[in-house]
Amino acid sequence: MSTSHGDFAAIRRFPAEILVEIFSYHTSSLVGFSANADAQLWTELDCLAKTGLLTLSRVWSRWHSIVFDIPTLWSTLLLHGILWRTPYALAKTVTLLSAALAWSQNAPLSMIVIESARGSGRLLHGLRPRRKRSCFFSTHVGGGQQNSAVPWTSIPLACERNSRFYSTSSSTRPGRCQRPRIQSTSSWGRPRGSRR
Repeated sequence: MSTSHGDFAAIRRFPAEILVEIFSYHTSSLVGFSANADAQLWTELDCLAKTGLLTLSRVWSRWHSIVFDIPTLWSTLLLHGILWRTPYALAKTVTLLSAALAWSQNAPLSMIVIESARGSGRLLHGLRPRRKRSCFFSTHVGGGQQNSAVPWTSIPLACERNSRFYSTSSSTRPGRCQRPRIQSTSSWGRPRGSRR
């Protein structure tokens, strides 16, 4: 009976929990911004596609199973404003976002929107069928830009009782936040006035 030396490699004996922790470092990364818009677009698409995880999934069948069977590896979505500036970028982003949402199953989502949420309505509208998931949104606006008219008033979100959502204010002081102005609310799954 012959075996290869690879069968005894230490990493093959790691429990899945440790591998998930290691793999989580490849789920998303804040990569430096490029002056070239095309290069920046491809960098952001790679980040959304989680190419690091996809590469790890090709190493070994066990790793493939771990990458696609652990929804939390896919539940953090980093969305840069460049992803919806052109029709091509928007189409690619919608495809990648759909795949990430499917692989994240029902894990709580964490969506980080960097730069500008303008024009992101189609992306955020894609969350509608998953409205019973809890979701954390964070926006980061750099370069002195202001984040105004964030179109999230029409997106249904299920949040934990004590969760808070803050958006960047129009103040010139960095890091200052304000609560969003909610125009209307509605509930799903239970009649108005009923308690859990």
